[in-house]
Amino acid sequence: MKKAVLLLSLIITASILYTSCKKEDSSSCSDGVRNGTETGIDCGGNCSPCAQAATCSDGIQNGNETAVDCGGSCPACPTCVDGVQNGDELGVDCGGSCPPCAAEPTCTDGIQNGDETDVDCGGSCPVCPTCTDGIQNGDETEVDCGGSCPDCPTCTDGIQNGDETGIDCGGSCTACFDCGDVISDIDGNTYNTIEIGAQCWTKENLKVTRYNDGSEVPLVTDGQSFTSLTTHAWAYFNNDISYENDYGKWYNWYAASNPLNLCPSGWHIPTLGEYNDLVSSLGGSDVAGGKMKETGGSYWQAPNVGATNSSGFSGRAGGTMWSTQPPGGTFGNFWTQTADSNNGYGMYFYLFYNGASAASTNSPGNRGYSCRCVKD
Repeated sequence: MKKAVLLLSLIITASILYTSCKKEDSSSCSDGVRNGTETGIDCGGNCSPCAQAATCSDGIQNGNETAVDCGGSCPACPTCVDGVQNGDELGVDCGGSCPPCAAEPTCTDGIQNGDETDVDCGGSCPVCPTCTDGIQNGDETEVDCGGSCPDCPTCTDGIQNGDETGIDCGGSCTACFDCGDVISDIDGNTYNTIEIGAQCWTKENLKVTRYNDGSEVPLVTDGQSFTSLTTHAWAYFNNDISYENDYGKWYNWYAASNPLNLCPSGWHIPTLGEYNDLVSSLGGSDVAGGKMKETGGSYWQAPNVGATNSSGFSGRAGGTMWSTQPPGGTFGNFWTQTADSNNGYGMYFYLFYNGASAASTNSPGNRGYSCRCVKD
């Protein structure tokens, strides 16, 4: 009996001590000191578990971090302007929470980007076109010309360029002219040419019926009407076409001086100054006529004084239409395009059968004379 009472007393005493210790332990989890069974200040043991220490790689914002695992005592937080790809960026300072990344530069995106030196060329793209690379590229309209390059050569630009062998001739243009070549007018009539001094002349009189632009020169068959005109016209001597082959057609000065031009392209009716140059190159007016006249009696009335035709001009006595000076007679008259400054008459030069000289004078514009052409 005594043993039972003693055991009960021990049990009661242990229970009181346990309860007392438990209360003491519980009250110590908020006393601000590590005591009892605590593994940290007011935590662990019989207290609540201690929190895990903050780190810069725990995937949560804790400690003195200003964002998840960065800032404070951790490395600086990424930004969209720090020049490196970090954070959730998909490229340097772009993508993720930063602005979207630009499309990857290509050689076909129509803008200069990447390492290109011009739009879609240069750098890692194909070489950029130049005006000297020997191929048609870029905005060129032909090889190395046109677009942003110099204008492409043409056969009418007044300079020798491209594959031309002369100014606007040769190569892919029409053949270049050499004095002595045969030329043709807009009607298809052909003319031999001759170099005299520094000039090139036709050796035959004009036979054309149209100007260079294709417009017609009127044929007037009535002599009285012809000599009353103040506008352009042509005719045959006494309306006899048989004279044309040897002497050409007869024109009034209004046709000869018309800026539409009776002569083939690149040629023109001479000015009085050009006639004077011709005479000067042949030794002056006293002897030039003989050097310009066809020899013999086929195209001149005897005695055809001083005729040698040494110049090759081959002047013939075309006479004056509807007058006492028929073809093959005493005078060869040739219009210039120059007007007399005193009275507005047309200036012409002439050769004659009984002398070796050449001379010039004026005449009303309604007379019918021969015409020759000189090279531009």
